[in-house]
Amino acid sequence: PGFLCRKVMLFVQYSVSCYVSVLYWLYIFYNSLNSRCSAALKVEPPVHDNRIINDDASNIIWFMQISDLHISMFVHKDIGADFLEFCSTHIPVVQPELVIASGDITDGKGNSFSTSSQHLEEWKNYWSILNHSGVLKLTKWFDIRGNHDAFNVPSWGANGDYYSHFGVKGQPPLKSYIFKLIKPYGQYSFISVDLTLEPGIKWPFNFFGNFNLDVKKQLLKSVNESKVASNLYIWTSSNFYSCVK
Repeated sequence: PGFLCRKVMLFVQYSVSCYVSVLYWLYIFYNSLNSRCSAALKVEPPVHDNRIINDDASNIIWFMQISDLHISMFVHKDIGADFLEFCSTHIPVVQPELVIASGDITDGKGNSFSTSSQHLEEWKNYWSILNHSGVLKLTKWFDIRGNHDAFNVPSWGANGDYYSHFGVKGQPPLKSYIFKLIKPYGQYSFISVDLTLEPGIKWPFNFFGNFNLDVKKQLLKSVNESKVASNLYIWTSSNFYSCVK
């Protein structure tokens, strides 16, 4: 009877979790169809000059974007070794001006399917790979939090927010910042925006982002600063637009 009772309770727990998750996704889908976020971001279009793109390679830049590393203590333990090889072997060949790591740097899941939290060892592994591979000496590194990087984090900079300590760009309280790539032929700006929830709730309810007023103000400031002097500016984030409220 005790075993059967535990099985029933586990079934009920997962059923409720799945039901609530479906409701959240329906809510997100509905709001994506009726989104008003774009109206809140009234950014004037940049003024383009008369430069022509041709076959001259002297004004070409390239960068790399990687995402969802999910460095984990419990699942896919070979990811750390693969990431180390990528940083040590492939990036030196490509020689990008910039590498964007756009969220879910760590996995943040527990040793069971239903648990989630921040694990110090996962973040230490990430930081160790960046340093031992030498990649930070080869290029600029631009990392952004994803929802897995915010599991069970009360607020940015609080205890348990290991991104603030081990992320290359972990600079609380800023949730939007700029990397300016300045070349002889102009400036190119990369603007990040952190849309993770605060406080960061646990799995499975942390699959959407929050575009609140403070984040909007920071993003607008970054955009307005960039559009004045940049040939091009690029926004980067971990969350899908349809999953942001």
